[in-house]
Amino acid sequence: DAGVEDAFKIPGQMEYMRPLFEEGRGPFRWTSLVGDPNDIYKLDEVLLTLFERNARLVRWIKNAHQYVKFQGLPARVVYLGYGERALFGKVVSEMVRRGDLSGPIWFGRDHLDSGSVASPFRETEGMLDGSDAVGDWPILNYALNTAAGATWTCFHHGGGVGIGYAIHAGFGMVVDGTELAEEKALRVFTVDPGSGVVRHAHAGYPKSLMVAREKGIRIPIIDRLEEKSARVIEEAYKEGRISRFTYDRVKRDLQEYVERKRNYRTPFNT
Repeated sequence: DAGVEDAFKIPGQMEYMRPLFEEGRGPFRWTSLVGDPNDIYKLDEVLLTLFERNARLVRWIKNAHQYVKFQGLPARVVYLGYGERALFGKVVSEMVRRGDLSGPIWFGRDHLDSGSVASPFRETEGMLDGSDAVGDWPILNYALNTAAGATWTCFHHGGGVGIGYAIHAGFGMVVDGTELAEEKALRVFTVDPGSGVVRHAHAGYPKSLMVAREKGIRIPIIDRLEEKSARVIEEAYKEGRISRFTYDRVKRDLQEYVERKRNYRTPFNT
């Protein structure tokens, strides 16, 4: 708008955030529906125990606990990945059931997440296979979360880049301590980030292929995606759609995947 013709050549944030999305990792958040800050502090301690090896998470929680002030209902946001969200959700459900927390906990996430958005000028810019604007994935994410039993789901557009330039899906999940709510939450907290892993695997990202293999995410065409990965990495760099930084990173990931593949079980995902 200011007349800079090559503004979109300036690297965006996704060059550095995409490695998180490839693992199904994104901004996962929750709030105490009864408004008790102590519930959030108790869950901070749970996070520090469950994910003590995650140095970034530990640093964030300690700083947030000390410096972040609540506005409205007390809440917290943490980047959790595939498997971690379901694990944390189950622990929270059990705490609500035992009465360790004051009341129900609501869970949600940002529309900026691994598999919930098609935004060619931000979250999905510069995809390896050129699928930046493919809108099927957020629709699938919305449908999966609905079928899995989310308390509510939503579908919207324009987040972060303006109306008409992106579509994305969201959800809310209330964990009230009942077995039914826990069952639904575990499904939602699995398929939601899982769809992000699959989306990036389909785009050719080796890290996503690794996560799918190691965590048992079923992708029937994974063998073809392995072949696609090596091809689209070279094509994306040759066509100038990814930077040298990204090219070197995904090449390293591909080499690691090839080396580790021989240790994967076969063929669990056919």
